[in-house]
Amino acid sequence: MIYPNYYRSAAIATSGSPLGAVRQRMASALIGQAVTLAVDAKTVAHGIVSGVLTEKDSPKIVVDGARYNFNQILTHSPIGFAH
Repeated sequence: MIYPNYYRSAAIATSGSPLGAVRQRMASALIGQAVTLAVDAKTVAHGIVSGVLTEKDSPKIVVDGARYNFNQILTHSPIGFAH
């Protein structure tokens, strides 16, 4: 299955922050991987990362059309592995 990528490029767009560049690369590496996310204190979501967006110099992963912060990721694994 092919997923649309909102962001996938060797040229990382950041405002010059080395930490921002590292975060962007880490988020981009999750594209196509299965994730479990903490939506709020009582809700967990599962899905495939389809892209990465940058908001306020911070990467957001896109799962099922919704944007999530990096710190909401509980687990991640390549598709096909037990989750």
